[in-house]
Amino acid sequence: MNSLAKLGYFNTEACTLLQENKFSTQSRPSYRVLFEELLQNFNKQKGTCVDIRCLKNDPEVLVRLGCCENLITAKRLSDCIRHVGLDTEDVILTTCSSAFDVLCSRMEEKLTFAPDEQVVKSWFLCVALIFFLLYTNI
Repeated sequence: MNSLAKLGYFNTEACTLLQENKFSTQSRPSYRVLFEELLQNFNKQKGTCVDIRCLKNDPEVLVRLGCCENLITAKRLSDCIRHVGLDTEDVILTTCSSAFDVLCSRMEEKLTFAPDEQVVKSWFLCVALIFFLLYTNI
């Protein structure tokens, strides 16, 4: 999470990239475009000499930029970015105006149970409760 914060995903200020295209859904940026812009901004702030063209979701690049202290942390960040979908070509929702909004909406989308998964989870919890009650002599 610290690395996501360093990249700017916890910034709640309106992002110019998202504001410019607020009313046109065809020209809304993708998650990848925002990710690359955040990497570029971080690169400029740190004053590192990493070639802008190679900025991508690569653990070694994340370490060279300085947003991760070591390769293990960078691999975890890279996996998180890939799992949540912050580097995909999907278009960012029009309701998102900041990097934090983008992160929250993407996490909500990726980490929410589907309706059939929720039923399975509820059924599993009921079965677990029944077994608990049967075997604890309450």
